[in-house]
Amino acid sequence: MIELTTRGRRSGSARAVLLSYLDSPDGPLVAGTNAGLDRDPAWVQNLRAEPQAEFATRVGARLLAANFLAGADHDDAWSRFQAADAQYARYAAMLTRPVPIVRFEVREDGGSR
Repeated sequence: MIELTTRGRRSGSARAVLLSYLDSPDGPLVAGTNAGLDRDPAWVQNLRAEPQAEFATRVGARLLAANFLAGADHDDAWSRFQAADAQYARYAAMLTRPVPIVRFEVREDGGSR
């Protein structure tokens, strides 16, 4: 689990949410399933407006840049989520919208906190 803190796209206030994630060689991955609801979660909308976020684990917190995956990268990552946890496969069957997948990458300045 991670604690992801974004900036509210309208309020500018810090918004924290607990999410599961998958490790990948290019950076951690998070899927915007919104528990199977047919709209993107608020944290996805916030990242679209401001693609920097604090990504906190038990090891520490870092400012990371959000990169929304598309095409084959998205499809491969979505398959990994479904293979890792059956709940994602249930979401895939329920949803009519594409699930946004975000890869978090270290910012140019290192992003440590």
